[in-house]
Amino acid sequence: MRVDVFILCAALALAACGSGEPEAAKEELVSAPAETVEEEPEAPTLAGADVCGSQETYSGLKDMIFDEAVKRFEGDTVPLNDLRRAVNMRMEFPLVQGFNDQLQRTDCTGKLVIELPPGLAAAFDGERKLETDLTYSSQPAADGNGTILRADGTNYPVARLLQAATLVAAHKLARKGAGRSWWPPSIPVSTAADG
Repeated sequence: MRVDVFILCAALALAACGSGEPEAAKEELVSAPAETVEEEPEAPTLAGADVCGSQETYSGLKDMIFDEAVKRFEGDTVPLNDLRRAVNMRMEFPLVQGFNDQLQRTDCTGKLVIELPPGLAAAFDGERKLETDLTYSSQPAADGNGTILRADGTNYPVARLLQAATLVAAHKLARKGAGRSWWPPSIPVSTAADG
């Protein structure tokens, strides 16, 4: 019985003091698992969803579309700028398609809906809204000032805005001689509209 107690005490003593291995070997055993464990990068779904569905992103896309229409229009751009202020824009089904960790770029898709103000349906062939599928991306600017947006699928709304601006400009010229306003009264008009 005494031998069993002695062996038990010796085992406990060795466990408390160590197994007799040098300290370097202990450290190696402890640090080895930490070096082999690789952390997986965090999925960007929450941050990406925030980017894909943010009002800041929608405002940037709206500006991108109207800026392109203004750049391509060969006439008075006041109707386009007035329309820019009058329309509402939203995105249906914004989805994260990918995330580039190195660039911090979020790639998205969604259905862009530009809701037109009442009274402009005639300029848009009776349509009350313009819809198009977009693929777009957002990433911080390299200098840290602002965001860089890129989009594919903006040709349709730009073309429709140009078509409407051409019709409005023609209507404006026809009505200008009669002294009547060309723009529906429910939409704010720039003071330079008739000048």
